Amino acid sequence: VFLIALYISDSKAQEIIIDSVSSHSFGGVQSGRHGSSNYTYYITGHDDNKAKTAKLHIHILGREAHPQNTIALDVSKSTIVLASAMADHGLLFVLGDPVAKTRTIMALENNGEIKATKKEENVSPASFTNTLRVFPGMPDGLILFAGGGKNGSYAITRYNRDFEEEWKKEYAAKNGTMEIIATSSFMDKMMVLEQIKPDAKKERYQYHLRTIMTMHGEEIAYNALEDSGDYMYPATLGDMMGASFIGGTYYKNGDFDEKA
Repeated sequence: VFLIALYISDSKAQEIIIDSVSSHSFGGVQSGRHGSSNYTYYITGHDDNKAKTAKLHIHILGREAHPQNTIALDVSKSTIVLASAMADHGLLFVLGDPVAKTRTIMALENNGEIKATKKEENVSPASFTNTLRVFPGMPDGLILFAGGGKNGSYAITRYNRDFEEEWKKEYAAKNGTMEIIATSSFMDKMMVLEQIKPDAKKERYQYHLRTIMTMHGEEIAYNALEDSGDYMYPATLGDMMGASFIGGTYYKNGDFDEKA
C-alpha cells in the first residue's frame, strides 16, 4: 500500500511517498512545537510471519517537509501508537500493546537515541481506546492527558525528565456528562475545552475552558463560554504566542437544530 504525506507551505507543496504500510498505523504529518519541524510515523511488519518484531518508523521533516532524519525502532507486533509529540530536543511517544497489556512512555533524541522510558504493566483495555494526548513539559519532562473516565472525567499527570510522577490532577463534571472537545498546550500552560451535558434527555450543552499551569498543576482559570444572544458550540482550540483562540458554530437559544 502506498501512502502519500502531503505537506503544504506558504510557497509550495512537498510530497513524500511511503511504501508498504497499512493506513491504520500511519500517523499523518504532525507539527513540531514551534512549527519549524514536522514528523510522521508508521508501523510495518505486523503481518510478517518471518520477522519476530514489527518496526516503528519515524521521519523527522524540516521546513517544506525536507527529510532531516529517519528512525526505526523494534516493537512488538501488537504495538499501537497512542500519542506522540515533538519536544525542543526530540520526540515523545506513548506506545500501547493490547496483547501484553502494557503502555510505554518513551523520550527520543532526534537521532533515535532513547533518553528515557517508563513501562506500565496490567493496563486496562480501555486505556488503549480512550483519548490520550502527550505534551512536552516546561522546562523538561512531559504532560500526559488521559480522558475517557466515568461520565467523561479526565486526568492530567506531569512526569519529570526521568518519567517519575510529579503531580496528578483529576477533573469531572459536577452534573451530567462531559466530553473533551480539544486540548492545547503552550509554554507552561495547558488548556482543556470541555463540553458538559447536564441533562441526558436534552440536546443542550455548556462549555468551559480550563487553564492549568503545568509546572505545579494549579488551575488558574475556569471560564464558562457564554453569549447572551446566540449560543456557541466550540469545536476547535488553538494558541499562537500565548494567545488562545476558539472556533465553532453558533445557534439560537442553546438548542441544536440540524436546520439551523
